[in-house]
Amino acid sequence: MQGHWYGGLSGKDNRLEFPAPLWFRWIRMTATATLYTPFGFVVAADGRQLWQHKPTRDRAACESESDTVQKIFEIADRDASLAYVIRGDTVNRDRSFDVGIELRKQINLLHAEDFTNCRQYLQTVSVNLERTVETAREEQRIDGYLTTEIEFVGYFRGDPFCIEVQFRPFRDPRTGSLFEITRRDLYPGFYFVAGSLLIANLVAHGDPRFSPFCKPIDHEMHEMTLQEAADLANGYIKACASPLGLQIDPENCSKIGGHIHIATLTPENGFEWVVGYEPRSSSQ
Repeated sequence: MQGHWYGGLSGKDNRLEFPAPLWFRWIRMTATATLYTPFGFVVAADGRQLWQHKPTRDRAACESESDTVQKIFEIADRDASLAYVIRGDTVNRDRSFDVGIELRKQINLLHAEDFTNCRQYLQTVSVNLERTVETAREEQRIDGYLTTEIEFVGYFRGDPFCIEVQFRPFRDPRTGSLFEITRRDLYPGFYFVAGSLLIANLVAHGDPRFSPFCKPIDHEMHEMTLQEAADLANGYIKACASPLGLQIDPENCSKIGGHIHIATLTPENGFEWVVGYEPRSSSQ
């Protein structure tokens, strides 16, 4: 059973970005929101981590589940002020392999290295993480490759960026790699979510049924303040975890919940937790 995971990605090949929706990978099992404003980034995630493989659930698996798992992490370096969010396969059943721990090790090993740009830095991190995955597979700590998405946002030498690294359970026949790196075009008002496509649309467009979770933005999204972005991210995740969200989109909201974590990233102050939305306990 070591090859199965806490967390997990599943479903159709969809994603969502506002204000112009794009097809994106539909991620159940977790909800995240990333927003970019004229003042900086807001990153939010739910705190629930459940055992993915339902037929093998038992008391030990249930006891390892949590509603306070930290999915947002900081990277502070001389050239970079970043946050990253981990979605998907994260920890195997006996916890002998933890994606978050392995990723942090690789990031720490590169602390003294110089890189010309953020993509080069993340390419190196990803290659090194791929090696640890292959080693774990050879040692039979895992019986297959993982399906994990790691979203990096922030500033590299003062320039903002949003880059996603997708690890797949197979090697790309063209490159031989387990991962693919995608850089997203940023603009004030950028709003990128994982979780429920339907709830994200309803919340972002001010559906009155979701007014208890967040106020509609009464101006163009490219004029959002950090506080408005944090409120929207928080409201989206709360809406997914609510009875109303479960009623409207049960397939994608049934595994979302727990303590919400929210952080901001600005050129002036770097990474900061939003008060009241800090981690309650460290899981990585």
